[in-house]
Amino acid sequence: MSGQRKFGVPVGGAFDLESMKLANYLVGNPVESSVFELSSAQAKFQAQSKGIMSVIGANCLIHLSAQQIESNATIPLALGETITIGAPSEGSRVYVAWSPGKKGSLMQLAELPISVSKRNHLRLIHGPQFDSFQSTGLNQVFTVSRSGNRVGIRLAESIGSHTQELPSEPQSVGTLQIANDGTPIFIGPDGPTIGGYPKVGAIISSDIGRLGQLAPGDQIQLDWVSLDQAYEINRQADELFRRLIALYDLSLSMT
Repeated sequence: MSGQRKFGVPVGGAFDLESMKLANYLVGNPVESSVFELSSAQAKFQAQSKGIMSVIGANCLIHLSAQQIESNATIPLALGETITIGAPSEGSRVYVAWSPGKKGSLMQLAELPISVSKRNHLRLIHGPQFDSFQSTGLNQVFTVSRSGNRVGIRLAESIGSHTQELPSEPQSVGTLQIANDGTPIFIGPDGPTIGGYPKVGAIISSDIGRLGQLAPGDQIQLDWVSLDQAYEINRQADELFRRLIALYDLSLSMT
């Protein structure tokens, strides 16, 4: 498959890992296979062999010949067929998986992935500097600014400037830092592994995909949970994903 714009991501490099896994699963690829990640952009692909494509994640329109299809679908393509994937209307990132030579049928998912439909609600555990900022407005509704990419996502509202100077220390994807001007910044998958801004929290692993689906102008609420609660929420999310896969297996076996 060739694309006018290519946004291939390496194994494990997707911002919305659940959508990436689902995209691969629906076309019969190993779930950790590389995919195309389209971030708030239109893309056009041409099939260099017959096969089946999945387009999973943000809500957008797909144009195939005279057909118009909504995303979160599997789409069979013939040799030489061209498909255009529009920019998202809800959510931010679309994952495209391709399985050449594999037969399939047009299938539409019944609902958007949770990472898209629930993206306005992020659950976090406390970070090492949480106590210094807990009374400064971390529970307000925030707006996603236009300054965001795979390195990090900045929120528009300031919770108050500060002068805390910290030695650089490890941080991971989903870490919530507070810049000197008081604006919160979430670290993305291409972000630095160390940082000196105060770290007030970290998004629980099952909600990282929600962070990846945030678009400029989205409003979000932060929900603080304990470490034990985070473990349980993540366990339930894993179980829900397994149940969804089982339902898809049943659906595919009946078609």
